[in-house]
Amino acid sequence: MSTFQGVCLRLLHGLRFHEWLGASLERWLQLILLALAGLALLRLLPGGPVLGVALLALVLLLALGQAWARRRLYVYFVPAKAAAAPPQSALAPHDKLLVRATGLFAVDGQETAWTDLVAYYRTFATREHAIMARRTPSRLLGFAERDPDALGMWYLFVTPPALVQVRPGELYFGRHPRSALRLDYHRRTPKGKTAPAVAYLSFDSAADRQTVWADLVWDTQR
Repeated sequence: MSTFQGVCLRLLHGLRFHEWLGASLERWLQLILLALAGLALLRLLPGGPVLGVALLALVLLLALGQAWARRRLYVYFVPAKAAAAPPQSALAPHDKLLVRATGLFAVDGQETAWTDLVAYYRTFATREHAIMARRTPSRLLGFAERDPDALGMWYLFVTPPALVQVRPGELYFGRHPRSALRLDYHRRTPKGKTAPAVAYLSFDSAADRQTVWADLVWDTQR
């Protein structure tokens, strides 16, 4: 079931965030389904009204699926049932680890939720945790591409007082799970208010996850 959800979420993400001729693949698919539904309802296609209603149901299902996926940031996290707390260990300010990051990123006053970006995790001397991610070009089906205006560096910062909880587990974005951490924290909105937020970090190995986990909770263990 987890694998199925991961595959669905990745497919929905691809449709939403890859464009062709200025429109997302999701929009193109909706237009094609609506056009076919119209033809079927006019009995210009085999299947007639039955097919038309079925195609309209697919349009609705796609919209509901996107709403479900956006709430999950297009990833499915499975918490670890039992995981030993990591030993106390803090990263040096010059250390950084390669991760994949999902969450609400910001740059030049603009905030956007991105999924599965290649990123570096590091902690400054002030103990502020930084996730420095890069949104790179991507192609889907050989012709659809990511919006070029949103490519480049994006940042997510979490201070120890803002960090509420860190949970280990596995993250699905596609078929294969990755060792991951879920970060629950409080962020400052553009209006200066405090709001709950969630970020996910996934890793190439469980050892890397332990290293980052230990660094994130180091301040709470002192």
